[in-house]
Amino acid sequence: MFFQFCGTMVQKCIALLMTLLMNLGAAVSAVIQPISLPTLAQSASTYTVGNLTVQLDLGDGSYTVAHKGITIFRKAYAAVMLDSLLSSSDYEAHSVNTAPLHDAAGNGLKITVLHTGPALPNLRQDFLLYEGRDYLLTQATLCAEEGGTVKTNYISPLSISQKGNVQAAAPRWSRFLEVPFDNDAWVTFETKSLFQKGQSHEAAAFFEPDDGAGLILGSVTHDTWKTGISFEGSWGNIRSLTAYSGANTALTRDQSPHGTVSGREVPSALLFIGIFDHWKTGMNTFAQANTAITPKKETSLKSIPIGWNSWGSVQTDLTLQTAIGISDYISDYLQPAWQTEGETVFVNLDSYWDNLTDDELKTFVTHCRKNGQEAGIYWAPFVSWLGANALGSTYIAAQVAARRFAELFFIPGGALGIAVATYSSQNLGAGHRSRIMKGVTTALGIYFVWWVFVMLFVFFLSDPAVRAITGTNDEVIISNAVLYLKISAPVIPPMAVLVIVRNMLQGIQHTIEPLLASGLELIGKVIFGVWIVPAVGYTAVCFCEPVTWVICFVFILGALYRCRGELKDKE
Repeated sequence: MFFQFCGTMVQKCIALLMTLLMNLGAAVSAVIQPISLPTLAQSASTYTVGNLTVQLDLGDGSYTVAHKGITIFRKAYAAVMLDSLLSSSDYEAHSVNTAPLHDAAGNGLKITVLHTGPALPNLRQDFLLYEGRDYLLTQATLCAEEGGTVKTNYISPLSISQKGNVQAAAPRWSRFLEVPFDNDAWVTFETKSLFQKGQSHEAAAFFEPDDGAGLILGSVTHDTWKTGISFEGSWGNIRSLTAYSGANTALTRDQSPHGTVSGREVPSALLFIGIFDHWKTGMNTFAQANTAITPKKETSLKSIPIGWNSWGSVQTDLTLQTAIGISDYISDYLQPAWQTEGETVFVNLDSYWDNLTDDELKTFVTHCRKNGQEAGIYWAPFVSWLGANALGSTYIAAQVAARRFAELFFIPGGALGIAVATYSSQNLGAGHRSRIMKGVTTALGIYFVWWVFVMLFVFFLSDPAVRAITGTNDEVIISNAVLYLKISAPVIPPMAVLVIVRNMLQGIQHTIEPLLASGLELIGKVIFGVWIVPAVGYTAVCFCEPVTWVICFVFILGALYRCRGELKDKE
């Protein structure tokens, strides 16, 4: 703990020192040579509305944005993915047109840049500058020839790839606000230093905590694309920055690339770029711009919907009797106070509504309408339910409960694997190769002792433990959760060998074999999830990991045998 604390303090001191140096450098630069908006050969390529200036380089297709005469970023490009990533700088010719602007956000100037080149679809970028606003809106559009179509799954109106082109002058920012795509998977907002990488969704902010100055980026249209804002930092500076339509990250939980959008024209989401004295003011302004450009959807409801949702209290124990009882209780005791003239009360069944049969669901809907209520349900229209999800809510509940204990059983394996990888690497470097296998066998011995306790727990205590953790008395859920544990626990030793030997091989610089083992494990799980589980049922879910462990165990032992000569000291 002491060394961890010291390491943390050293990191914080380094970050503070770098921040001080950056601020000192900015101050010196401001005194010696203030940085202002760069001058291009053609003055007609510079446009100012209020506090914002957009300067177009018609030579390379880039643009510069300044606020109150101070450059915010320069050498920004539009980009689109075709067969490969195509930038506006890849086009031969760049032309510009302007027109007065009058839309829901206000009045101002619309600037249109058209990038053209032989054998390339046209790329158009629009800039919308507003009077009295500290922000602009921009959009990149891929355009087909007359009668043709274009398609892409990635298009960016703002792409900056070189260090020094962001934060070219004051104000300078030291933090990045990272916004999750949604509130699923227990995610939250985070701030990152500019020494790191960052990936935000739909909105992001670069800001300075001390004075609050900030740059706000985000999409104000949301009907087609998932929007991403990413950056890479280097020593407290922004090395690259991209705002793009077509985000596909771990936080969007997509397993495949963003879908392709096609048409005569394919526009990106409309991107908000705002510079503010305080980033919180900027976020409020961003919200107002969203409301202006994409107004809230009209509804026939005269007020905010009110009602009840089953998940908060009933969860997995949902029955027809419970649902009808709730409907009657609301009708008798709450509805008179909730409901004013013309308003609707909703009674919603969340997950586990499929505990009810089709006839029971019809009965529930009829009963709600009799009580002057609307019945609702929880469902996602575009979801592929594979593996245990395809078997129904009861088996999902059993699987979730069992996995909570299984993950606990597997924790020592991960920790021992990391320790073995470090130990192996150190002894390889020191020339003590014979000690590596001693470390492996010691780690396996520790895991074996843990496994004995796991087996005792699973075969003697798993039933009451599952009851306690789930809070249910459903014998089907409990028995299936226990079944999963009793099938998985005996096969932990091969899994332990797999994890520890795989990490050891990585530690001695054998990277291919561990990678192949991991790939083999993934393939096995896909085969089970797509073909075997739907055909066999829940039993296949229980056997999925043990079978893949044994197969990968055999593979990793073969890899260990192949490199046995490298685990002996050189004479």
